[in-house]
Amino acid sequence: GISHLSLGRLGRANSGIQLPGNNDAELTSIRAPCVFRSDEEELHKYAAILAATEPFRLLCNAQIKNTMNPISHFLYWLSGKPLLNHALAVRSNNKAIDLACDRYEMRVESTLKSYGMTTAEFNKISTSLNKDPILKQRILLQAYYYKIAADLEANLKPALPLLPSIGSRHD
Repeated sequence: GISHLSLGRLGRANSGIQLPGNNDAELTSIRAPCVFRSDEEELHKYAAILAATEPFRLLCNAQIKNTMNPISHFLYWLSGKPLLNHALAVRSNNKAIDLACDRYEMRVESTLKSYGMTTAEFNKISTSLNKDPILKQRILLQAYYYKIAADLEANLKPALPLLPSIGSRHD
């Protein structure tokens, strides 16, 4: 079954967004539905890392696309070869692409570290996903839930500061 997990439990700080309700002093944070059992914490972390690093991956891909000849980029896209692979000649021959990839890799490593996961642990889960399409679906679904929760949290922040109630005046 699906349970709920606060993003804060996985290393993302709770924002303490104040939502309107019966008691304005009560703080509420956005909670994402959770497709994993509590004993599958590594899978929770993996999905959270995917969600957290997706903007970095998209930025890196955009930088690569802007640097490359459009025809070359299209041919790489058709081939299915990842441009983030160190072994590719296009990366080793193009400093801008290599720099974009290096920045992405540093951001991913930093995110892994913040979640308490090593590169080896992350890669081990990645390899297991290639062998288990159902697990891959569950991971991607959880990452999607985290992305939605993060987007909601960002969009629910009040545009104006909340005013204190009349009864809480400090004279």
